[in-house]
Amino acid sequence: MESYQRAAEIVPSERQLAWQKIEFYAFCHFGMNTFTGKEWGDGQTPPEVFNPTDLDAEQWVKAIKSAGMRGLILTCKHHDGFCLWPSKYTEHSVKNSPLGRDVVREAADWAKENGLRVHLHLSETKKEHEECK
Repeated sequence: MESYQRAAEIVPSERQLAWQKIEFYAFCHFGMNTFTGKEWGDGQTPPEVFNPTDLDAEQWVKAIKSAGMRGLILTCKHHDGFCLWPSKYTEHSVKNSPLGRDVVREAADWAKENGLRVHLHLSETKKEHEECK
C-alpha cells in the first residue's frame, strides 16, 4: 500500500505538463517497409526499392493541420537503417533511391511553415543495438 501512496503523490514536471498540453500529434511511420510490406526490415533491401512516385510532404502537413493536430513526429530511420535524409554515414538512404530527395527536410519545412511542431524519431539498427551492449 505504501507504494500506491507514493505513486499518488507524484507531481509531473513542467516539461511533462507542457508535453501533455500538446495533446494531439501525427506519428508518420514512412520508410522502406512502406514498399516491402514487412513489419521488420533487415537492412538488406536495396535503396532502389524506396520509390514514392507522388510524395507530397505539403499534403501530409495540410492533412495533419486540418485534423487539428499540433505537431508531426516523423520516423526518419527505423530498425532497417534506411535514412529518409541523404546521410553521409551510410549509403542506405534516400540519396540512392529513385526519389533522391530529403524527405525529412521537406516534411520539417512544411510543418514549420504551417505552425506545427516537428519531432524526429530515429531507431537503432540491430547491429547498432548489439554494438551498444
